[in-house]
Amino acid sequence: MTQTEDATIGIAGSLGVERVATKAETKAGEVERLAWLDVIRGIAVASTALMHLLEESSDTASRLGRELLSPGIYGIVLFFLVSGFVIPLTLERRGSLRTFVIARVFRLYPLYWFSLLLLMFLVALRIATLDPEFSTFLPGAFWWNVTMVQSWVGQPDAIGLYWTLGFELAFYVASALLFDLRLLGKTDWIVALGAVYVLVRGIIIPLMGGPYHYFPAEFWALTFPVGTLWYRSWSGNISWRRAATITGLLAATIFASYLVTWVFSGYSQQAPPGYNPRSWIVPHSSLAATGLAYVTFVALVMTGAGSRLRFLKWLGRISYSVYLMHGLLLRIPLPVSRALEFVIRLAVVLPISALTYRFIEAPPIAWGRALTRRLGFSRPKYQANIAPMATASASTDSTATSSAALSPAPAKIAEAPTANAASNNGRLTGILAAAVIAGAGGYFAHEPRAAGDTFVNFDSESTPKDRLGPGWSGFEQLDTGDSFSWCAAKSCTLNLNASKADQFVRVRAYPYTYPSSPAQTIALKVNGTPVGSQTLTGGPTVYRFKVPAATWKDGKNEVQFEFAYAEAPKVHFPTSTDDRTLAAAFDWVDVVPVAPSGK
Repeated sequence: MTQTEDATIGIAGSLGVERVATKAETKAGEVERLAWLDVIRGIAVASTALMHLLEESSDTASRLGRELLSPGIYGIVLFFLVSGFVIPLTLERRGSLRTFVIARVFRLYPLYWFSLLLLMFLVALRIATLDPEFSTFLPGAFWWNVTMVQSWVGQPDAIGLYWTLGFELAFYVASALLFDLRLLGKTDWIVALGAVYVLVRGIIIPLMGGPYHYFPAEFWALTFPVGTLWYRSWSGNISWRRAATITGLLAATIFASYLVTWVFSGYSQQAPPGYNPRSWIVPHSSLAATGLAYVTFVALVMTGAGSRLRFLKWLGRISYSVYLMHGLLLRIPLPVSRALEFVIRLAVVLPISALTYRFIEAPPIAWGRALTRRLGFSRPKYQANIAPMATASASTDSTATSSAALSPAPAKIAEAPTANAASNNGRLTGILAAAVIAGAGGYFAHEPRAAGDTFVNFDSESTPKDRLGPGWSGFEQLDTGDSFSWCAAKSCTLNLNASKADQFVRVRAYPYTYPSSPAQTIALKVNGTPVGSQTLTGGPTVYRFKVPAATWKDGKNEVQFEFAYAEAPKVHFPTSTDDRTLAAAFDWVDVVPVAPSGK
């Protein structure tokens, strides 16, 4: 989600002879010939935003997206492919990590901070609502969201779609490190090794009797280097046949791992443990969307088509604003029908995004450029000779750019860093890597969650064995590192130390569901006294029960959860071998005092 200007090239090649492009050519020729990047962004943000808006207004649209072809997956894959293409191009054009870091910070953070602060302001005015999980971990979750690395350290996002920005930042750091180590040009090997990893972990190990593996993080992480792979092809460093072969190899292994992991494990329609059943995208829908995104991206890279699609180019330029603003709008409930809610949000998202782009997003970008010039960082330290296309007319008319001018011409990247530049960039890379490691280490050393005898995280490290009473299945862990435990009976008990006071019991849990399953309910008893019951909504959600002081004891208390049903997966999914009777999965349970206001 970067802008076309980042992809402009200061050095062009003509008939194999290097020459510095004139300002007119750079602005009118190179920018116009890369207009298809904005077209892809426009397609991506339109697909993603429409999916999110429709999901909120139509159960049918939501079901079709999850079961046939997911527009959201399609859009996110396109975004990541574009970033994979543009970021290496930007690094090699700028030739300086300091310039790159300043540009990224001024491009991403100001609008992001604006959306976060605006959300909190609207919540204070009771216009918008917070995600229950995010509100549970305030104020720590807010400060982690300020850094944009909350997803790296397991903190909830203030706005659900912030998760993609964590992957973007991780790719920026990885690209900077590879650039400094002169390995950024080895992307073809990175993608090939990724395909081998998927082959071994997702196919061979399960077929040999090992555990099945789900690839959410790895899948998204590999999407970026695929974009870089096609940048290498576009710039003439590798042939398009090599790029297509390696991309096809990765796609084939992902598809094969889908057959093994999802179909054979019985989770093709049922979400695996730890995944939100309501938002679980049936794998063939996700694969179809990914395949279509790859085809769309490769077709536009190879042809450069779409420069006349003015609306999509404009939409691509403001795509970051559209992405963040439509996510913010989804946090604002409207007292109207769902259909009218969709119409209102759709009508206002583009005007609002155009304004935020003009007054919030664009000015800091210019400030970042001015800062690099003032600090003397604008001059490249690494000279990258990029000749991706034949010279075209410098006319400012977009229709003057022919498809022939968009065809790649062979070129090689020649990097000649000075000793001082290498030293400076190396130090900056080290600082970036150290900051990421220190931030993650600081989180795990001082995890901003409640601690002590009233918090159960359902992991072997922090949960004593005597804390769990009858009914629990034991501790399990997702690929992301998150721990959980199934209640494998219609009733499960925890032993918690507490005091006699008005307190809330908070639970983050989600039900076991199967085709045509009835609504699952959770009822709470404390020391044998019924407190209340709620219906579990389907996804990982925080539920809260207010327990009066008279119900508690000073010291050990028995907290019991009762459910409407507990069923074995193998009864409802013929390919499953899981014979446990599952009721609900628990992420954590916490007991907190009731505030003086009673809220």
